[in-house]
Amino acid sequence: MICAPRRHPAPAISAPSCPSCCRSAPPAGSALPTSPGVTEKVEHEVEPHKPWSDRAFEAFFEHARPGLHLPVYAALYTGQRSVDVLPMVRPAPGANAIELVARKTGAEVFVPIHSEYREILTRTHIDHPALHLREDGQPWTRAAYRTA
Repeated sequence: MICAPRRHPAPAISAPSCPSCCRSAPPAGSALPTSPGVTEKVEHEVEPHKPWSDRAFEAFFEHARPGLHLPVYAALYTGQRSVDVLPMVRPAPGANAIELVARKTGAEVFVPIHSEYREILTRTHIDHPALHLREDGQPWTRAAYRTA
């Protein structure tokens, strides 16, 4: 670590043992020294998220492997993040909502089942408690889903 005001090696021990230059204001135009564990805010432009177009969805469902279809339908019809979609359990027949615990907030969430999504769920006759399965019949993991 280097002392920002005078560029001498800063001591590995607490700041009071550092020469007085480290405790005084830095020279005009120089950067302020940062404390360990303090994150500097960097100004940058953020590009807003652009939703998929209808054509993008058509291309996905035409070319993507079948095991990815149901998780994408779940995200599309529920509006949930992939981190919340993957661990979803299959709703009971006749259920009006899918129950889940949101990873971001830890809150229990009841997501209504859209009528079109209900039809998709009805057509997928799988006898497994997990809702989203790979082609080999095993539940998706986040790592595998993100790299699929």
